[in-house]
Amino acid sequence: METTTRQRLIRTVQLGTATVEGIVLSTVVLHATVALDLPPATVGLVLAMGAGAAIALAVPLGLLTDRLGLGRAAAAFSALAAAALAGYALADTGAGFTTAAIAFAVAQSASGAARQALAVDGAEPGDRLAIRATMHMLLNAGIGGGTTIGALLAAVDLGPTTATAYGVGAVTMVLAAVLLVALTGRPGAG
Repeated sequence: METTTRQRLIRTVQLGTATVEGIVLSTVVLHATVALDLPPATVGLVLAMGAGAAIALAVPLGLLTDRLGLGRAAAAFSALAAAALAGYALADTGAGFTTAAIAFAVAQSASGAARQALAVDGAEPGDRLAIRATMHMLLNAGIGGGTTIGALLAAVDLGPTTATAYGVGAVTMVLAAVLLVALTGRPGAG
């Protein structure tokens, strides 16, 4: 199986967005409870609402992805994740945190599915399992690396440092969206 430039771009996006997700996963509860002073039960409920929204919207967003095309949809979901991360960085109320958390959960779920489909789009049937395995490995590596970074950030200074990390994460998601838009003009990009 020959790795193309298109596949390398998709893999780069996968690793970068997964790293951001790892940072968020390892810091968001502490950020909400310490920096925003939200009760732990409220934070748990908000994050559960985000997961529920991602599940409830999976099929409708999958249908939307089919209509928009894989590359465009993945880019749009990455842009939504960027907006959600900016929301995390700027939120100073429970309502702002809730909006950001739900948007981030939905965006990450939908963009992950679109990236997986984009990665195997146009691939030979015999190569699809190896491509999906590579994408999953990059997801795990990114989340693991991001979690480590998030733990270090939390150890240094949770409030401003974490908000800055969310801002950098938002920029990373915008760059991912730009790369995914660039893929829309390539064969098999959807």
